[in-house]
Amino acid sequence: MMFRIIKGALLLYSLSFIVQAFSSLIPPLLSTFLVEMNATNLEIGVISGLGAITYVLMTPITGILSLKMDRRILLLSSFFIMSISLILFSTASSPAQLIPYNMLLILSVSLFWPVIESMLPTIQNSKSVIGPFGLSWSLGMMLSSMIVGLLVSLPKRSLFQVLSLFPLLLTPLLSLLKEHKVEDFGNRASARCIKSPLQLVELLLGGIVYASTIGTVFIFYPVYVVRREIEEWTISLILSLVVLARTLAFVLYNSIGEEKGKLLGPLLIVVGTPLLSLPEKVVNAVSSFIMGFGTGITYSYVFERVVSSSPEIKGIRAGLFESSIGVGYLVGPLIAGISSEGDPGNAFISIVVLPFTVLLLNVSKKIRVR
Repeated sequence: MMFRIIKGALLLYSLSFIVQAFSSLIPPLLSTFLVEMNATNLEIGVISGLGAITYVLMTPITGILSLKMDRRILLLSSFFIMSISLILFSTASSPAQLIPYNMLLILSVSLFWPVIESMLPTIQNSKSVIGPFGLSWSLGMMLSSMIVGLLVSLPKRSLFQVLSLFPLLLTPLLSLLKEHKVEDFGNRASARCIKSPLQLVELLLGGIVYASTIGTVFIFYPVYVVRREIEEWTISLILSLVVLARTLAFVLYNSIGEEKGKLLGPLLIVVGTPLLSLPEKVVNAVSSFIMGFGTGITYSYVFERVVSSSPEIKGIRAGLFESSIGVGYLVGPLIAGISSEGDPGNAFISIVVLPFTVLLLNVSKKIRVR
C-alpha cells in the first residue's frame, strides 16, 4: 500500500516537473514576441493579465470537478488545449489576437494544477509533501529559466509550432496514473472549507502575493532587458537565481517554520524586488535571490494549508489556492504594465505594494496576539 502511494506521488512529482519546465518558457517568449510586434508595456501587461482571468475563473471549477470525474480526463484535456493554443500563437499577426490564444493556454494550465494537487497523498506531516512537490515543479522552472535566454532570439512562430508537439508527448504518462474514486461530499465539503475564514483569507492573499511577484518578474524582466538593450544571457541568469532561491526556500521551510515564514516571506519580497530596477547586474543578481527566497517561503506557508486538508476538501482548497494565484498573475502584470510605461524598471517597484500590505497585516496580527 505504502509503495503504491510513493510510486503514485513520484509520478505526480515527475509530471509537475515536466509541465512546469515547459509552461514556464511561455511567458518570457510571449512577452518578447509582443515586443517584436511593437506592443507597448501596457499592452504586454494587459494581454498577460487578461489571460489570468481564465485561471481565476476555472481553477475553482476544476477543483470541484476533480471530486466528481476521472481526473486523468482533465489532465488529457489540459495537454490537448495547451498544444492547440501554441499552434494558434504561431498564427497571430497582431497583439490583440494573442489575447484569446493566451487565455486558451491559461485554461490548459488551470485544468492541470488543481488536479495534480488534489491527487497528492494526504500525509499527517504536510511538510513531507511540501518539500518534494515544491522541489519538483521549482526544478522544472529552474530548467526553463536556464534555457529561455537562449530561445528568446529564435524565430517565435517556428518555436511555438515546435513547442506545440511537446504536450502531446506527455499523454502516454497518464495511463500510468491510478485514479482513486473520491467520495462526493458536495455542500458539506464547501461548508467545511469556509468554516475557517481566516485560513481562507491567508490562503488567498498568499497566493496573490506569490503569483503577482513571480508573474511580474518573469514577464517584465525579459521586456526590461530588451528595452534597455542589455545582454540576453542576463534573462537566464536572473530568472534562474529567482527559481534557485525559491527552491532552496522549499527545502528549508521546515526549519524556518510557520511563525517566522509568514513574516519573512513578504519581507524578503519587499526588500529584493525593487532592486531589480537598478542597472547593476550584481545588484540584480543579489536582489533576485532575495526575492526568490521570499516567494518560496510565502508559497510554502500557504500551500501547507492545502496539502494538510482532509481529502473531501483538498480539491476545493486547491482550486481556491490556484484561483488566488490566477488573481496574482492578473493583478501583477497589470500594475507593472501601467506603472512601467515611462520606465520599464518601475514594474519592479510598483509590485511591492501587495507584499508590503500583507506584511503589515501579519505584523499587526502578531502584535494583537501578544
